[in-house]
Amino acid sequence: MKKINFMFSVLLILTILVFLSCEKKATEPDNTPPTVTITQPANGETLTEPVTIKVDVVDNKGITKVEFIIDGDKVCEDTNGPYEYKWNVCYYADGEVHTILAKAHDSSGNIGQSSVVQVTVSENAETYPTLISPENNYSVFFLTPIDFIWTSIESAASYELIISSDLQFTNIEYSTSINDTILQVEGLSPGNHYWKVRAVNVVGLYSNYSPYNSFCLFIITFTKTFGGSDSDWGGSVAQTDDGGYIITGSTWSYGAGGGAVWLIKTDGFGNEEWNKIFGGSDEDGGNSVSQTNDGGYIIIGYKSDPDIMDDISDVWLIKTDGSGNEEWNKTFGGSANDIGCSGNQTYDGGYIITGNTESYGGEDDDVWLIKTDASGNEEWNKTFGWAGYDESGRSVQQTTDGGYIIAGSWLIKTDGSGNEEWIKGCGGYGHSVSQTDDGGYIITGSTGGDIFLNKTDGFGNEEWNKTFGGGRGNSVSQTDDGGYIITGRTYSYDVCLIKTDGFGNEEWNRTFGGSNEDSGSSVAQTEDGGYIITGYTESFGAGSRDVWLIKTDSEGNVSE
Repeated sequence: MKKINFMFSVLLILTILVFLSCEKKATEPDNTPPTVTITQPANGETLTEPVTIKVDVVDNKGITKVEFIIDGDKVCEDTNGPYEYKWNVCYYADGEVHTILAKAHDSSGNIGQSSVVQVTVSENAETYPTLISPENNYSVFFLTPIDFIWTSIESAASYELIISSDLQFTNIEYSTSINDTILQVEGLSPGNHYWKVRAVNVVGLYSNYSPYNSFCLFIITFTKTFGGSDSDWGGSVAQTDDGGYIITGSTWSYGAGGGAVWLIKTDGFGNEEWNKIFGGSDEDGGNSVSQTNDGGYIIIGYKSDPDIMDDISDVWLIKTDGSGNEEWNKTFGGSANDIGCSGNQTYDGGYIITGNTESYGGEDDDVWLIKTDASGNEEWNKTFGWAGYDESGRSVQQTTDGGYIIAGSWLIKTDGSGNEEWIKGCGGYGHSVSQTDDGGYIITGSTGGDIFLNKTDGFGNEEWNKTFGGGRGNSVSQTDDGGYIITGRTYSYDVCLIKTDGFGNEEWNRTFGGSNEDSGSSVAQTEDGGYIITGYTESFGAGSRDVWLIKTDSEGNVSE
């Protein structure tokens, strides 16, 4: 009996010892990291195309993730086997050695890593987006938006597009990062351009740039005539917000049988979109047009009364919507002849007009300055004149101080209420005035049979003056480069276009015309750096005199 109890005790003790041993093993922590092996690519291999990196992992507890590391940068992690990463070598295609390392994490937090695999990415593996549009040596007109399109690259997170005006890509005109492979770009300057694209992957590495494509934006040039069998002429032109042009003048070919105000809208190629006629029962005309803040147009001219002899006219102010439909019109005048020559919208939304009046002021023609509200209702008017002299206001502009500058027989500066601040000589008979960037004024007109260009300071004191051959300057404005552009007519009655530097020195001049009389009335620099001119031609067109619209490049040339 004692022997049985002894044996039972021994078995019990052994059972307890085995249990304690198993419990100890069960609670002992797992400190063994996974075994990680890169099975592809092989160490020392040269890669010529994208490769799938394959990793084999062994662990007794289970893997939570495998990390792929290239040149020390983590590029991907995989949580489910098989553990693979497709490596697009285009981001590393430089002919140098690169390192690949894999790390595995198990559920106990152990991390195992592979041996480093070294590979060489051949320069022949170089990959980059392929440029589709615009194709190399592409040419397009300046006004046309350009769609930039390229091929996609596998594993690209985004693309970087750059456009330059030089082949070395030192003068970057446009640069952007985009997730898509197409982008529409506007607003590039005329001339030659170069573009290229590269891909960016998720870790911010770049592929090589694509080879560049070149393209050229041409400045649109043209000459157009508008008119019928009778006499028509253009008095003023301005570029519109949509890149087209608005012209006003007079037509005897269309309307009610007399002279009428003519308003013509064209697209950026000079093709007529619509035209409108105002008045026309006697002798009416438009001398000035500009686009208003609401997208419509304001015309300043004159309106005659068919019931009164001797062509007695009033100043005429016409406001239209963006399609040329009349919204309202106003006349200003008295019992004698009054004419509106120039005007534009003012800072307060109203309008300023200048011209000449025989109805008010002295016994001769006087300069007339009229200010209206936004509905064309007169707020005030002023006359400027001297006994025994005919005076006229040919051009007016609101100045940066809220006053007004008028050119005609004299150069007149007023405050915002039309009160005279000073009067100076123009250097001749002034047809056009514009405030310059330095706060002074530039004036053109005629003197002694020559075109003159006179620059003054902000108080009307002459800084310099220049004359150019025989003829008359009808319009002047400052150009983007600080110089000046003039149009008018030559002594032989051709349209003239003269470009000067900031000191009035001639840089170039151009003439346009034929065997008959032609003249330029108005010029403005356009968005593409060229110039738009209107006037009239008797040498070309359909009638005795037609509206002439001329668009040049930045050097005053017309290609057609």
